[in-house]
Amino acid sequence: MQFIQQKDGTVAGNVIENNIFCNQSNAIIAEFYHSKASRSWPDGSFNGNIVRSNLLPTGTRPLTIVRKNGSVHVTLAEAEATFDGWMGNLQVDPCLTDPVGANFTPMPNSPAIDAGLRILDVPYVGTAPDLGSHEVR
Repeated sequence: MQFIQQKDGTVAGNVIENNIFCNQSNAIIAEFYHSKASRSWPDGSFNGNIVRSNLLPTGTRPLTIVRKNGSVHVTLAEAEATFDGWMGNLQVDPCLTDPVGANFTPMPNSPAIDAGLRILDVPYVGTAPDLGSHEVR
């Protein structure tokens, strides 16, 4: 997932929730390299973008912030302690059926089952929505 702040635009107010990120390198990139300095997000701000209730890859720093003066790789704990709107994310194996073969269905023991936040008018089975695009039960 990339948030790309270009020249005069503004990337703000997006909600990223109930997802499973499988990429083992950078799950989320906030890129300001081509942004005007006046448009870059202030230090300690994620510009009102919300990242919550997602499964992120284990063994990585899931957030990379790219600026003209270099990149910063941020741990999940650092992101959730620093940015308002970063909350309830986990770094665990999602236990997917066969992600290499493009089968992203959670297995019965997956921590993605019943771990999502309810989204108005989106049906689910169980005590809460499953993370990702598949309802298992």
